[in-house]
Amino acid sequence: MSNTDNEIIPIVDLNDEIIRYKARKEIATEDIYRVSACWIKDKEGNILLAQRAFTKKNNPWKRWPAVAGTVAKDETYIQNIIKEIQEEVNIIASEKDLMLWPKRLRDWEHKYFWQWFILTYTGPKETLKAEKWAVEQLKRYTPIELKNLIENHSDECLTSLERCFNNL
Repeated sequence: MSNTDNEIIPIVDLNDEIIRYKARKEIATEDIYRVSACWIKDKEGNILLAQRAFTKKNNPWKRWPAVAGTVAKDETYIQNIIKEIQEEVNIIASEKDLMLWPKRLRDWEHKYFWQWFILTYTGPKETLKAEKWAVEQLKRYTPIELKNLIENHSDECLTSLERCFNNL
């Protein structure tokens, strides 16, 4: 059991209004919760992906945009993503650094509102550090390399990466 299993998560309705709270480990298939995610690009348009750690419960070793997290009790989407950016890739970001993308309801295997952000990072590459408990490695991809990865190595990617990339 990870230290986040007991984290309290807001459960929301189809209007993204909080209706109750549950421990993360108690979330059921029919529950809708909140997730924030961030595409991190450099000034050349390269996109930073993370390869999830092998020890992750869901989708180990799969590639995915570098930062994402479940919104906890008393957090907003923006507070969550700023925290996750610092924890997962060692970038100090503020609300003004982030471009807001439309929020969507994801209703596949898990149900959640998905608030996306885009951050253009212009700082030194040496600053970027993966949290080893969550991320095996970070790697920048040109849009062409990312398209090739999705088309030819989809087994190495989370299933929704293509849909997210096409909306980027």
